[in-house]
Amino acid sequence: MVYAGYAESSITPECGVPLMGNTREDYRSTGVHDPLYCKALALRSGERVLGILAVDLCMVPAFLSLMIRSRIPDDIPMMICATHTHAGPSVLSLYGAPAAEHTELERIARLCARTFQRALQSLQPASLRFGEAECGGISFCRRLKGIDGSTVMNWEMPDPDSVERPWSIPDRRVRTLEAETRSSRIILVHFPLHPAVLDYSNSLFSRDFPLYLDEGMRQITPGTVRTMFINGCCGDINHIDYTDPEAPRRGYAAAQRIGYALALSAFEAVSKASPAQSDVIDFRCRSVNLKRFEVSQEMIDAAQASAQQGDISDGIPGSQAVTMLSRMKQMQHTPLTASAALFRISDMPFFGLPGEVFSDLKQKLGRSIQTDTFIAAELVNHAIGYIPTEEAFGQGGYETQAGASHIAPGEGERLMDTCRDMYQMLF
Repeated sequence: MVYAGYAESSITPECGVPLMGNTREDYRSTGVHDPLYCKALALRSGERVLGILAVDLCMVPAFLSLMIRSRIPDDIPMMICATHTHAGPSVLSLYGAPAAEHTELERIARLCARTFQRALQSLQPASLRFGEAECGGISFCRRLKGIDGSTVMNWEMPDPDSVERPWSIPDRRVRTLEAETRSSRIILVHFPLHPAVLDYSNSLFSRDFPLYLDEGMRQITPGTVRTMFINGCCGDINHIDYTDPEAPRRGYAAAQRIGYALALSAFEAVSKASPAQSDVIDFRCRSVNLKRFEVSQEMIDAAQASAQQGDISDGIPGSQAVTMLSRMKQMQHTPLTASAALFRISDMPFFGLPGEVFSDLKQKLGRSIQTDTFIAAELVNHAIGYIPTEEAFGQGGYETQAGASHIAPGEGERLMDTCRDMYQMLF
């Protein structure tokens, strides 16, 4: 028998706490469009208990993960997943931007831990179902190959005639995990897409499109429904269609369109879902020492020259780039320790990955474990930056720059090999 428990709590900060996710002139939040949440799912079978948190933050860095975990029994494996909203509070200083005070982080950690404790206390016998459906028209590869072979980002809105093709094809499948108890239906919705529709032009706290996913699911799904959004491998995926310059790029109306479209596909997945075949619940977790991005003195010299001229590269002032690159150079011979996790929920593999993972790496993982029916959540328990493919480093582009990524070429593939090994142990 599988037992499931659910709880949710608002973690919305006070106005004035800085926002995170985009470079801005003013990072100060000015209000609340909709509350931010921590949503907790507890699963138990026999003596094994697993915990999944979906937290409306841009990232959950390792120190915040540890702050949450320190308030939860240490024998319960946890995946603390950032939804990756770009309209949440800044929990760490990214590129020198301001961050929330430590007291704010303590408040968030305390609320997240209490929410999971409430989920544990609400455990009830549950039936599990897994579903899948396609959701087209809302996700696109943001890295484009120009006809000259260079990499162009789709937010630059290049002339379509100057683009040969996107560098990759997104996974546009919605996957659902439903746990139905006598009192509620808990639907975990998994889809890879940056909640960055509310960009630098927005100054309000918001969940972005997951807000409208929730609204849509409540409107079209019978019964008492609780929806959790779990983001997928979207390090190179966003919502911008460069072939349609007239398509809305930002704002709440655009977020609503995406959230409602995702809700329709999630409803389709739930409607044709299959019941779990077993009550097995288990986990594996493994630490990996990754080689760091190699920073040369020439890179630092170039940043210093840019700083003297007052230049900004991808939103990073040259002076901040010098500091960041110097720090990276000092640390580049110290391995970057990260962890990958795998939950087995019946016959569904649920991977937790520590950064913003490229979609091609997720597809590589699927080929290595010989299945494409699994969940691969990014920004889980850690936030080590972008995790590109080895090939992408040669292509260039924003995500492969020093500071955006902190790992050496090929280390993303090594992380996927670790995930494959865990899968072979559990399955």
